[in-house]
Amino acid sequence: MSNNGRVKFNIFGASHAEETGVSIDGIGFGEKIDLQKLQRFADRRKPVGSFATARREPDELIVESGIENGITTGGEIVIKIKNVNVRSRDYSDLKFCPRPSHADYAAYMKYGEEYDHSGGGKFSARMTAPMVAAGGVAMQILNAKGIRIGGYVQAIGGVSGAGYRFGEIDETAVISAGESDFPLLDESYKPAMLREIEGAAAEGDSCGGVIEC
Repeated sequence: MSNNGRVKFNIFGASHAEETGVSIDGIGFGEKIDLQKLQRFADRRKPVGSFATARREPDELIVESGIENGITTGGEIVIKIKNVNVRSRDYSDLKFCPRPSHADYAAYMKYGEEYDHSGGGKFSARMTAPMVAAGGVAMQILNAKGIRIGGYVQAIGGVSGAGYRFGEIDETAVISAGESDFPLLDESYKPAMLREIEGAAAEGDSCGGVIEC
C-alpha cells in the first residue's frame, strides 16, 4: 500500500454511457495482481437465472494504467468496462414516473429534467460493476497479507438461514459459499428462499434479504 495507508476509489460513467470505470489511487509499487483471477471475480457479478436483471453485459475489464505484467506500478490504477447492452428507450416513460425504492425521484429533484435517468444513470446497479473491479484488486492484496473476506445470504424475506450469529463459522464454508451463484452456508434453506422470491415476484413485489460478510 501507499506510505499513508489510504486508498481512494472513484467510480465514473453511468448506466447507459459508453463505459463505466474506477480509478484507484494510493496503492504502492510491487503488489501482485492476477488479472485473470480479477476477471473471474468480476464475472461473478453477472446476473444468473430468472431472478436477476435481464440486462446482459460482457463486463470485460480493461486495465488502462497502474498495473504492468501483473504488478502495480505505484501510479493510479484505472479500470474501464464498456457498456454494450444499452436500451435507453426502455426508460423513456420513467422521467416523470419514478420507480419505487429507486433513486429516480431524488435524482430528478436534485438535478432537474436534464438528468440522464436512462437505466438509473449514475445511480444504477450497473455502477456496481466498477466497484466489484476495485474490490477484486483490494481482495487480492488483502489475501496476500493473510486477510480473507467472504459473504453469503443469511435471509431472504421471512426465511432465515445459517449465519455467524447461530454458532461457529468455518472459514472454508464461508469461502466456498462465495463460489456459488446463490451463496449459503447451508444449502438446505435454498428451496424455501427461492419460494419466497417466487411468491413476491408473482405479486409484482420484492422481499429483500440479509447478506453477511
